[in-house]
Amino acid sequence: MKKKLFITCAAILTAVSAQSQTPSWQSSGNDLLSDPMATTQVGIAVPQTEGGDRLTVGGNIGFGFTTGAMRHIWGRSPNYGLAMFSGTNWNDGAAVLLGGHDYAGGKGDVTISAAQESNGINGGSVFFRRWGTGGWATNMTIAPSGNVGIADDAPNDKLTVNGNIGFSIPSTGFRHIWGRSSGYGLAIYSANDWNDGAGILLGGKHNATGNGDVIISAADDGNGWGGSVFFKRWSISNNWVTNMVIDKDGKVIIGDVPNTNTAHTYGLYVEKGVITSRVKVALTNDPTNWSDFVFADDYQLRSLNEVEDFIKENKHLPEIPSTEEVHKEGLDLAQMDAKLLQKVEELTLYIIQQQKEIEKLKDRIAK
Repeated sequence: MKKKLFITCAAILTAVSAQSQTPSWQSSGNDLLSDPMATTQVGIAVPQTEGGDRLTVGGNIGFGFTTGAMRHIWGRSPNYGLAMFSGTNWNDGAAVLLGGHDYAGGKGDVTISAAQESNGINGGSVFFRRWGTGGWATNMTIAPSGNVGIADDAPNDKLTVNGNIGFSIPSTGFRHIWGRSSGYGLAIYSANDWNDGAGILLGGKHNATGNGDVIISAADDGNGWGGSVFFKRWSISNNWVTNMVIDKDGKVIIGDVPNTNTAHTYGLYVEKGVITSRVKVALTNDPTNWSDFVFADDYQLRSLNEVEDFIKENKHLPEIPSTEEVHKEGLDLAQMDAKLLQKVEELTLYIIQQQKEIEKLKDRIAK
């Protein structure tokens, strides 16, 4: 009989023990409640039906010992999804708002809030920093004014970059904007440096001659390509039209580049002509560049009969280019002016000769 009673009691105790270890939630004000086995869930001031996470808090979380020293994590406000505040509210300290409606634009937005202190001087900036061997180093700053600084704690412009800017092109490397080099004021490069791609240098003392100079740099690629500076526009015909070219030899072409090499043989080529109030042509020290040699004592002046024969055969004056030559080679203004003057001086000599013959005829008639 005693043996049966012992077995029955043991069975009852086992059942009660098993039931007592079944996870259950009990609500008692703001006290901490958890399952007896402490295996999965912890709840603070929540009903049993909301205990589905590892930690469930029926309200907000504050850190600190006094009201003024509180730091908060708010998750149950209707104004935003989840908020972390360094002060008592979003407007008296730094905060991160995840989602919500009042302070972030929508449930999927993230707002980083920085409140300026009552003195109007300190605070209000958002810093992205890293801890290094020398302490804190700033990667990026958003100032109270809205100015953004990269590697700059106090940006004075809408965007301040303390260093250079690189644009990565996986196949060819980097494109650069350099603004903090001691060699020049501001440099924009299509490649790694000024000598292996196109570049614009604004001011500086290294490559430009002075702080107020502008250099447009074009580097030859070593294969005969590149090295020219083009000024182009995009036309309504959906193609590039060249306004001006400075080629790698320093020659200037104004207008659309023709398909022939004629333009590239001159220092300046203008496609549709030039109009100006004055043109001055400078001659070299070679005395044959001007035509006063016609009046030298040893100058061999052609007879008019010789000139007549030349004209009949060639259809132009001696030493004057033909129509075909001018169309093909162009016209050298300095050379042509000298040739025309030569013909005028030769004509003057012919007139003097004829005048002498006229005077002789007059004398013979008078006798």
